Amino acid sequence: MFNYTIKASGPLFEGKVTTKKIIEAALKETADFAKNTVKNVTPVKSGALKSGWLTTVNRKSVTLSNSVIYAPYVEKKVQMVNRSLPVINENLQQNIAKGINKLK
Repeated sequence: MFNYTIKASGPLFEGKVTTKKIIEAALKETADFAKNTVKNVTPVKSGALKSGWLTTVNRKSVTLSNSVIYAPYVEKKVQMVNRSLPVINENLQQNIAKGINKLK
């Protein structure tokens, strides 16, 4: 099993209910984006690794998982998650900003 958690932290995450809703919506959007981004750079031989990506969202984080037994070894060599992290983090920031701008 291979897991990588992207965690959101700071004062914005300990605020009011409205802030909580903004963060949850941003994390859900980012989860879909993260899954698609990592899938697009996952090498394909049988397709099991690419189709094995799952996302889990909780209050403050998105977890990408892949239960394919060789996922950690491919990640170590290809770095499909590591290479995707800057873009995923940027997407999370944009989604949070979009939610905040809706309040204005």
